[in-house]
Amino acid sequence: MLTAENISESLLSVVAPDDQFVMMHSSLRAFGIPPKSVSDGLLAAINRLTETGVTFAIPAFTFNFCSEGIYHFRDSKPETGSFATIAMSLPNAQRSPNAIFSFIVCGPRQQDLIDCQSNTTWGDGSPFSLFEEEPSSIVMVGCDWNRCTQVHLYEEKAKVPYRYYKDFAGTADYGSGAFEMSARMFVRNLSLQAENDFHPAINGLR
Repeated sequence: MLTAENISESLLSVVAPDDQFVMMHSSLRAFGIPPKSVSDGLLAAINRLTETGVTFAIPAFTFNFCSEGIYHFRDSKPETGSFATIAMSLPNAQRSPNAIFSFIVCGPRQQDLIDCQSNTTWGDGSPFSLFEEEPSSIVMVGCDWNRCTQVHLYEEKAKVPYRYYKDFAGTADYGSGAFEMSARMFVRNLSLQAENDFHPAINGLR
């Protein structure tokens, strides 16, 4: 039976010795045991790894901004599972400033990720670009690789024909008051009804 301890050991085992960053997607309910057991195991491993120099980025994405146009770094609930909210309890955890693709970040290189700036959500200068440039691992905890957001960086780099740039305007508050802003994303062109086959990439990642 899975326990908090062996979940912790499993996470420790898949992080490479030279990793500077780990981006971790998660679904706590996928394991069939109490979600608290899963989160306790993950928190224990994250605490150990950050002490050795690893910086964790937990997706805390808020897709509602695209339709509602309002974001608040504290009040906008992550739409990527409950662990992002739980991760805020980690010592010195911060939420990166992005109205759609924010992360809960903790670790010694936290500020490098917080300072990321880019013209598009996934493009050069974004956290996703940083994960590509620096020694990093992507870890899927209880969810499949088809949830891996990093793939969108490569779709944007390749300028795939089934996506196009779209701007989403609204107000955002990153801790210093609300201001008007716009986020540019390389979104799917739904009228094309394109079907993706990412199996070659997913198999390699797995």
